[in-house]
Amino acid sequence: AGGGTAAAFWNNEDLRVAPRGPTRNEMVARIARWFEGFLGMPLQRVEVSLFVEPWDNPGSNPADWLYAFQKNGLFLHRVWPPMPRAPKEALTNTVRAIAEAARAGVEHVAPGVPLPRVLCVYSEELYFDGALREAQEAGLSVVVYGASERAMYYPANSDLQVRLDVVKWRTAMDELGDAVRDPFLEGVHTPDNPMAQKYGTTSTPLNLRWGSTHGAGLDTSNWQLALAKVAMEELEEA
Repeated sequence: AGGGTAAAFWNNEDLRVAPRGPTRNEMVARIARWFEGFLGMPLQRVEVSLFVEPWDNPGSNPADWLYAFQKNGLFLHRVWPPMPRAPKEALTNTVRAIAEAARAGVEHVAPGVPLPRVLCVYSEELYFDGALREAQEAGLSVVVYGASERAMYYPANSDLQVRLDVVKWRTAMDELGDAVRDPFLEGVHTPDNPMAQKYGTTSTPLNLRWGSTHGAGLDTSNWQLALAKVAMEELEEA
């Protein structure tokens, strides 16, 4: 990735989170921190898609996650009507826009916002992976993380797809909900290595709010619009 940044795209209709353990706000912050730890590089963007009725607003329903998503800096795709392909397409449209920008040599989404070099789509298998292959061809690495211990890696500048074995989504979410320390500190367990916490010892103190400060650095602008503006500026300069 050459020291770049990453962006995550989460289909909340396919990969849900049960209301257990910490508050919704803290749980979303932990998930964002886990996305970053899984990818192993700074996370600058998280987009989440879900079905939202037009009259719903963040915080209007105590059982929804909208407020927690927005409070933690996730860019929200409110999808309606509830068609099965729509949440995936909302995310892959941004992936395609990033791919087109990378292919055109664009390095920044906006001033101070670099184009990410690694993209990760958290969703069950996509109907079409055309946007992912476009990103791959444009020099970006892409990962698709599914629900059932399966992921697919699209290495940059190639036409390869590599199967990865990963932690089942539900298991990872249960582990994150139970974690009483930041799992990405040395010596503390992670969802794919639970031995340190459950059967060993650690000198890291308890911290039930270890995810809470993560959202401050995420970019929340509309990247599809921003990249379209960059593309128009490139054409005008040409």
